[in-house]
Amino acid sequence: MSIKLVASDIDGTLVNNNKDLLPSTKQAVREFTDRGGVFVIATGRPISGIRRYIKELELDERGGLLISYNGSFILDTVTEKPILQNFIDTETAKSVVEVADKYELSIMTYRDGAAVTERARDEYFQLETRINLLDKVYVDSLYDYIDSPVPKFLITGEGDKLAKYEVILRSELENVNIFRSEPFFLEIVPKSVSKGASLEYIGKYLNIPKSEIMACGDGFNDISFLNASGIGVAMGNAQQPVLDCADFVTLSNEEDGLGYAIRKFCL
Repeated sequence: MSIKLVASDIDGTLVNNNKDLLPSTKQAVREFTDRGGVFVIATGRPISGIRRYIKELELDERGGLLISYNGSFILDTVTEKPILQNFIDTETAKSVVEVADKYELSIMTYRDGAAVTERARDEYFQLETRINLLDKVYVDSLYDYIDSPVPKFLITGEGDKLAKYEVILRSELENVNIFRSEPFFLEIVPKSVSKGASLEYIGKYLNIPKSEIMACGDGFNDISFLNASGIGVAMGNAQQPVLDCADFVTLSNEEDGLGYAIRKFCL
């Protein structure tokens, strides 16, 4: 088996549109880990929104790694010990909130299993809290609330609006990395953080070369991820820029595209 590590995004990749693992996908991952392969979940989600899939794939017993918050946090799925933590420092976090407030953007951050926000109430904020089992904490001032580093910020809204503010925020905020994971999710993480950077870190940590790593994804934030692997696999349902950078395009997430890629390249 030339591929020793498979890294997968969750939404639109590991799970179908109902957020469920297909039995055939689950079986492919288990066969891969049975043969000694390392499976890595890589997502923008907080840990609370990932535990279900860790359990279903038995990664808490079989072993594996978790990249959460788009790379701000890497966790061993058996010991639950952090391998890497890279949060936005307090001063930078406050500057992010200042800029978001200036444009009256719906911005939130994460703390202790909760989504913390001042004004976010739109349908996309509701989606984020629902799929990740997050409590909602509303504060009078998010700027005043922040008194320690945060894993990331999420700005929610209509795709056209976020496309506009993605450009504006990049021009006004120099010490963070800004990108969209979905058309309606604008992510803000530390400058050095991305799924791709985290995958490179894991490769060095486990002494697995890039040529023996396969990464699968569908969203804008997966481009660096695919570029950091020996085989970058785009889902059939992926955004066009992801399709353009991929080494291989598999089936959609409704058709067990991840399982198909694992069987083709790893088993």
